[in-house]
Amino acid sequence: MDFTSTYAHSSMTSLQVAPSDSAPNLFMGSASPIRVSTPWHQPSKSIHPMAPTLPFSLSFTSASSQNRPEYHTKQDMEPTAQVTSKTPMTDEERQHLAEKLDLELEDFIGGLEKRSYTEGWPEDRWQEEMEKHPFFMSQPPSADQPLSPLMEGLQQLKYDEKENSPEDLANSYKEDGNFNFKIKKYRMAIVAYTEGLRHKCSDDKLNAQLHNNRAAAHFFLKNYRSCANDCKAALRLLPDYPKVRPRLAQCLFHLSQFDECVTSCDQILGEQPDHKEMKALRTKAMTAKKYKERDFRRKERTSHKSMEQERALLQVIADRGVTLDKRGLPDHSSEGRVHLSGVSLVWPVMFLYPEHETTDLIEEFHEDTTYVVVAGRPSFLVLAEGSEAQKRILALNAKV
Repeated sequence: MDFTSTYAHSSMTSLQVAPSDSAPNLFMGSASPIRVSTPWHQPSKSIHPMAPTLPFSLSFTSASSQNRPEYHTKQDMEPTAQVTSKTPMTDEERQHLAEKLDLELEDFIGGLEKRSYTEGWPEDRWQEEMEKHPFFMSQPPSADQPLSPLMEGLQQLKYDEKENSPEDLANSYKEDGNFNFKIKKYRMAIVAYTEGLRHKCSDDKLNAQLHNNRAAAHFFLKNYRSCANDCKAALRLLPDYPKVRPRLAQCLFHLSQFDECVTSCDQILGEQPDHKEMKALRTKAMTAKKYKERDFRRKERTSHKSMEQERALLQVIADRGVTLDKRGLPDHSSEGRVHLSGVSLVWPVMFLYPEHETTDLIEEFHEDTTYVVVAGRPSFLVLAEGSEAQKRILALNAKV
């Protein structure tokens, strides 16, 4: 008896058995082939339980046949698909279908359970509520305004010391400082960089960047001494920090520390001989250093001359037998001081008129000057300004 068994990779698995002419018909008395179709991976119970499920087909003949089994691939056994053509929809049909779907959607929405809107923002205050939301607020919250719970939660996620490591906090404050620096809020940037340094993370590079960024903010505010201190701190952490040395040299120039400025410029030019900015700064520092030395010598000469004149004046006053009491005397301008005119003294003198309760001040009263009383007894006193006699007379007049 010859029989053929077929299994194929398709949505249906087919089994076909055909009896030979010499064998009796064992299949329900039917002389025609019987085809049993079952879904793939679900073989029918009518098939022999030992029948294998193969991903390819095998064809067997009788033992007397000399032919070997023939193997067929999935593509060979794939059934030919029957293509059914559909008439395309017209515009009227599409419009009718769209209207039908819209009506069904409206009916579905209308059949949903009605719920009151209790968890959302009130319609009369939605703009105010949106301003409190950190994603939609147009201005930062003021210091006296309480923060919303969402804003507090975001701050805790970013700035809480329990939730973040010192390195994470330093990076967060560095980002805040960089943002404020870009919008030219240098004082706010300095505060952010200082907070980042306060956490003392173990990353030397990050700490050096914080010092350098804070130095840049100080430089734009013309806080040159603070800028120089931050630059030196950054160089202690990273000696080869390329951005720090030029700024340090500029700060030293503005602080009139020209020797250190020239030294810093020489260090940079030793590594970068073609640095034009440092070359110009070094030349400028050398010129300013010469002017500073010249002004210092001029000031020294002026001070020495003034001291010599002061000693000569005191010697002349001592020769006149005048005793000066400096205790409790107020300071006066240089124009109202006693001085020499040749070999004579010129004093500031005050005239007191007790009867009229008034005074006159003569800033330069030459010691050789005389005055004449035309008639009667003089009704005025001549006192040296700042003397004890003047103080007593003024005190008496005040009591009267």
